[in-house]
Amino acid sequence: MSIVGQGKPGTGRNTVAELLHEASVGANAPLIRIDCSLSSEAHFRTGLLGENGLGGNWVTSARGGTLLLKEIHELPVPLQKELVSVLRNTAHGFRLMCTTTVDLEKRVEEGRFHDELFYRVASLPITRPPVRER
Repeated sequence: MSIVGQGKPGTGRNTVAELLHEASVGANAPLIRIDCSLSSEAHFRTGLLGENGLGGNWVTSARGGTLLLKEIHELPVPLQKELVSVLRNTAHGFRLMCTTTVDLEKRVEEGRFHDELFYRVASLPITRPPVRER
């Protein structure tokens, strides 16, 4: 199961992901945080996909724990497709959590987010409302 935290900046999406990791069975395992908005395509390919496309050092490091892909909507569509391939073809052994500030379902409809990746990462959506609405 994958979790996606949605909400405006400052709503605590990353904090929720960290708390979920800490409350999980794999709490003693690593929490690997990757900011997709800051990672270059080459850096992302190497860290997540690896040389053979079956998983890089981020995947290896996250085994037994959690891989948190922050701002997943910033990932270019070609890399989204490669990420789907990694998730489909490997027994990755980690919990995948993602955060975003946009409506991923709308992005899928617009063709700006890979539909299979959406269904893989959004199996448990958690929407964080702004503080003014809480």
